[in-house]
Amino acid sequence: MTYEFVQVGTGGRDEGWCREILPSAIERGLIEPVAAVDVDPDALDNAVAYLGLAEEECYADARSAFAAHPEADFCTVVVPPWAHEDVVDAAVAHDLHVLSEKPIADTLEVSVRIAAKTERAGLKMGVTMSHRFDRDKTTLRRELQSGDRGPVDHLVGRFTCSKRQYGSWGAFRHDMDGPLLVEGGVHQLDFLSDMAGDRVQTLSADTWHPEWAEYDGGC
Repeated sequence: MTYEFVQVGTGGRDEGWCREILPSAIERGLIEPVAAVDVDPDALDNAVAYLGLAEEECYADARSAFAAHPEADFCTVVVPPWAHEDVVDAAVAHDLHVLSEKPIADTLEVSVRIAAKTERAGLKMGVTMSHRFDRDKTTLRRELQSGDRGPVDHLVGRFTCSKRQYGSWGAFRHDMDGPLLVEGGVHQLDFLSDMAGDRVQTLSADTWHPEWAEYDGGC
């Protein structure tokens, strides 16, 4: 079965979805784009070039695209985290399943709200937590869960990157509160949970703001 979808977001990171991530699934007949959305008209060129959509199938807002394409099965959400809830609200109103870039939203409060809305609507929402499928992660998980090393006592992950200058890691991460906790470290949390074979029960963090880091919040 081929699932039809609306791509929401086609510029920046979203361009990578159009150019690299989606085409292979389209070629295999797994999915078929029916429309694309972006507030930047120039960014919609990526949907035309890489997804094969016509200009008239490109829209400036998600609600218009969803209303014009009731045949769609799901939508992708590849826009900044603070814009996710508006897209999800439109998807719920049009009975669309959701595949979203991480994080679910830019705050825990909004993330919980989104989860509740999709659950009440009986819709599926997936978040692209793909790092757990990296070869090094799957190899380590297989070894840990084989039991050959005995029971797992604790797991430690280390995530470092030099992104202290404003805009070097996407400007929105420098503007949000707790970027590593909310957005940057979610892949590490996900694959540690996967290796442990259990869901996360509690999460706490100590964060700080070095004087040389061009972030609004603790990083």
